[in-house]
Amino acid sequence: MPRKKIPIAVPPGSKWCHSCAEAKPCQMFGVDRRNADGLNYCCLRCADGKLRERLGRSAEFSRVADRLRAMNRVSDPTRPKVS
Repeated sequence: MPRKKIPIAVPPGSKWCHSCAEAKPCQMFGVDRRNADGLNYCCLRCADGKLRERLGRSAEFSRVADRLRAMNRVSDPTRPKVS
């Protein structure tokens, strides 16, 4: 897969955030030792937003699953018993 082109020249001591599409100081990025520069690909603010979004989706899924489980607990005489 080809690498994405960064539209501006990033000054030394800065890094390009791929989420908000801005050049920010390296201190604004979390540590990720898998990358060559040792920093995450998105800034801390974007990473926090992505985590909150993912946790929100997870919480919503849990609420729906709980409702479905509660509906299945209701005794239904036509439903076979599972042991």
